[in-house]
Amino acid sequence: MNTRSLWILLILMMSILVGGCQPSAPADPTVTTTAIPSVTSTATATATLTTAPTATMTIVPTVTMGPTKPAIDPASNFPTGKFVQPENEANNYFIFNEDGRWSHYFFGERTASGTFAVEGDTYIQLTSSGAAGANCPVPMSFTYSFDGTSLTFQLTDQSQNDPCVTRKGLHDNTTYKLSE
Repeated sequence: MNTRSLWILLILMMSILVGGCQPSAPADPTVTTTAIPSVTSTATATATLTTAPTATMTIVPTVTMGPTKPAIDPASNFPTGKFVQPENEANNYFIFNEDGRWSHYFFGERTASGTFAVEGDTYIQLTSSGAAGANCPVPMSFTYSFDGTSLTFQLTDQSQNDPCVTRKGLHDNTTYKLSE
């Protein structure tokens, strides 16, 4: 179909739509015209208005479910397991799970927990709750390195301004050893 035909079709469709929105005309309109000042004629016209069928579009909603667990980049090889602070092994440690959950323990008591994700060499706390999680806005990011035994965290530009003093201290150039 050429461009001119498309325009004509569009104008035709618009006139049908606009015409369909107008109030209907009376069945017998009478028009009086004066042709010559001394002669009056009357004409009667009958109009039949037909409405073109309109298409109704039904939109069926679809549900897209995202992952129920935080996305962990498998290429990042983020270590999982129990990681203890060498100078304080029994008292201060993290547990990182493969499903993206983390927990921090101090003297055997869980002080905070949440979820995390990894992008490259950046560890991101997505959620944080518990005593150490108070005043801990999320998400919060830290860089990390892992040599097979030692997991070391560094502050990022974002986490250098972290108002959560406890979390900031636990990740500020801090190394944890994989516990066996």
